[in-house]
Amino acid sequence: MQEEIITLIMKEQTRYEVIKESLKKRIRIKEASLMLGISVRQEYRIRKRVKEEGVKGIIHRLRSRPSSKKISQHIWTKLSVYIKKNTLF
Repeated sequence: MQEEIITLIMKEQTRYEVIKESLKKRIRIKEASLMLGISVRQEYRIRKRVKEEGVKGIIHRLRSRPSSKKISQHIWTKLSVYIKKNTLF
């Protein structure tokens, strides 16, 4: 089975290390949430994902996906033609 390479940004790496420590019960959940600047509820939610998925549970779900608000290339083309046609310059 081929291993998947996971890249974490610094914030995610720090978050994973703190969550790992709270899972090992070296720090309390409330302390971990204060360290990360999140609520205790979010701490529980992230802990659950890390237990189930490991490091992948830390990574933001929308990473590597295009924005849902992205304007299509077709509309950009129409817009640029319209602007060129209707400008005074």
